[in-house]
Amino acid sequence: MISSVLKQDVVTETVREWLASGKYRCGDRIPTNDELARMFGMNQRTISIGLNRLVAEGLLERAPRRGTLVRQKVSTPASNAVALVTVSEGDVYGEMAWTANRILQEHGLFPVILDSNLTEDSAGIISFLKRFVAKQQPYGFLAEGTTNFPYDFLRENPEKFGNTVFLFRYHNPVEMPWCRYVLIDMDEMGRLAVEYFASKGVKRLAFPAISERKSYMGPWNSMQVQVMQSLAKYAPRKGISFDESLFWRLHGGAPLEETLRFELNRKDRPDAMFVWSDSQCAFHILPILKKAGLSYPKDILLLGVYNTPHSEKHHFPSFDMCADNVVKIGIEMLTGECKEQKIVLPPRLVEH
Repeated sequence: MISSVLKQDVVTETVREWLASGKYRCGDRIPTNDELARMFGMNQRTISIGLNRLVAEGLLERAPRRGTLVRQKVSTPASNAVALVTVSEGDVYGEMAWTANRILQEHGLFPVILDSNLTEDSAGIISFLKRFVAKQQPYGFLAEGTTNFPYDFLRENPEKFGNTVFLFRYHNPVEMPWCRYVLIDMDEMGRLAVEYFASKGVKRLAFPAISERKSYMGPWNSMQVQVMQSLAKYAPRKGISFDESLFWRLHGGAPLEETLRFELNRKDRPDAMFVWSDSQCAFHILPILKKAGLSYPKDILLLGVYNTPHSEKHHFPSFDMCADNVVKIGIEMLTGECKEQKIVLPPRLVEH
């Protein structure tokens, strides 16, 4: 049989955990002694002794005719840990993690990195975040706002994730007012791309999209679509023809090589392509051009994104996503050095 002292401990620590988890918030009434006695299978005297400890700690209060109320939330130990949540792959995200690690340590903060090698889905990110806040109150969170980020989980727990900064993108239609944002300006990327192509005398521009058939929910969760909309807006102003239909066919899952070869064999084929990633350009677009008897830059101009070694190797221009600057500003927001809630940075076009 469990001793009376151990039973009291069970009551105290169970209710303490309820308060820490947010099951009951400040001002809430917890179950009555009678209800708790039935719940725990104990007598009301044992329940009362267990609760009195939490009253003495200032976590609960006895209110006449109202019952036992939550007076304050259980505080968890503060730490200098900062979670960096990014599940994307590629050079730019590796650079982001490396930069964050360096700058956080310069601030005396300890980075804990969750990347795509550990999880790719929302449930995995939630599991990581729950474990991360279970025994401590982290200093803050740096998160890449991908489509699979658990935004609703943060909305349900604002007291735990108040010091959160989203980096590069935010793929959710509604911003959280207690979070901060350092994002890349996709509209400006499209405008700069059009300016570049216009300076080269381009007349017909194509954007062979990477398929997002399974994940697309609207322009707010696709940087590709945001840039495409910008290209469609600015290209006509520079006398450049831009046909959205190719983009949408490929975006919806049409086979890349077959679809693109058809476009390249047309009499009015494009003389330039905006390609969403350097790797897509290097491993898919360039081989397709070669099979079609075309070459870069003689027959068609290319412009990539992410400014990786692929663009340098093949000598095509590419947009740099300014990872160092994004992370630097994000950490300044995290530490309070930067008071802005949202900063949108232009990408940088790099010619090789």
